[in-house]
Amino acid sequence: MKTIWKAVKDFFKTADIFLLVVCLLAAAYGVVLISSAGRVMLVTAETGQTVTVDNAARLVTVQCAAIAIGVVLFVILSCVPLDLLARLWKWLLGFNILFVALLQIWGVELLGNRSWLKIPGFPVLIQPAEVVKVTFILVLAKQLSEGLRRDRLNRLPSVALLAGHLGLMVGTVFLFSKDLGMVVVYVAIFFVMCLFGGLKLRWFAAAAAVIAGACPFAWRMLADHQRQRLLVGFNPSADPLGYGWQAIQSKIAIGGGQLTGQGLYNGVQTQLGRLSQKESDFIFAVAGEELGLVGCLVILLLLAVIVLRCLYAATRSKTPLATVVCVGVAGMVLFQSVINVGMCLALTPVIGLTLPFFSYGGSSIITMFAAMGLVSSAYRHPKTHLLSDEE
Repeated sequence: MKTIWKAVKDFFKTADIFLLVVCLLAAAYGVVLISSAGRVMLVTAETGQTVTVDNAARLVTVQCAAIAIGVVLFVILSCVPLDLLARLWKWLLGFNILFVALLQIWGVELLGNRSWLKIPGFPVLIQPAEVVKVTFILVLAKQLSEGLRRDRLNRLPSVALLAGHLGLMVGTVFLFSKDLGMVVVYVAIFFVMCLFGGLKLRWFAAAAAVIAGACPFAWRMLADHQRQRLLVGFNPSADPLGYGWQAIQSKIAIGGGQLTGQGLYNGVQTQLGRLSQKESDFIFAVAGEELGLVGCLVILLLLAVIVLRCLYAATRSKTPLATVVCVGVAGMVLFQSVINVGMCLALTPVIGLTLPFFSYGGSSIITMFAAMGLVSSAYRHPKTHLLSDEE
């Protein structure tokens, strides 16, 4: 018993408990918003009476269970030095590809994407591309760290391997899920980690030229609904009753909240079901309508603290591996937050990205807490030695 108690005290003393607390505050705030988003008031055509369809209990239960699992993963990953995890990079890379490829067998199509995995006998759906973001960050950090250690990161073979890694992951995700939003997240994580991982700017210039040349080909590969969604994303009024509907209704909801909101469980757009995917993609709009500008600013403040804490862990880390992992996690949270809030304000295309820690989704919340576990590991073991595969 004394040994267990000593281990617990050591964990609370050395792990990044501040980061965990902020993440739990954000997740708890998200649960409150989800409890409101799960209720819809409908007017029956026959009698004209108002009927409330309440799905909040199920959504809240699933989200709380996912948060609990996420906290357990946070604790476990905090206790494992990143260099030990990085030594498993070959297994992690194989897991990344095979897990996403399972969509070919058990994939379920929702909202135009085959992103969800329905494993026989498993009670909930899993989004493999969401989960794999954490292991992708680890494998990429290992790749960048080894390149720096061997002083060959900026040589053409190493850069080609980096590009090949990205191409493999992006190709796998798009091939099996057709989830364009998730593809964009992987690309953003890759560029942020490479930028702060030591890759020279000339390679980014070359990448920009290649991307510009490949854009027409990539555009032709997209389905018609994906092209339309991207175009309308920058001008929702071009298709107000179709692809622009979600963004327009979201803007109306946020604008209607004004400074302090219409009150929790009292938002007009939220409670009348005019917001599509309000518990996940448009949870920020729910906060804006029911809790107003104040509620939105609290969300942005919590997310900013999480990103800054990840960057703080990066600055105190003594190895390239830990630094790049923390930067990758910070970049993931920041990018998804900017895009999601932009979606709700009709400033960016609606590409189905959740708001970290706030949106409903077991895969999303578990992934975020696991990613924070990596940051806590870097915080707890700042001087850990990066072991090479030969050691």
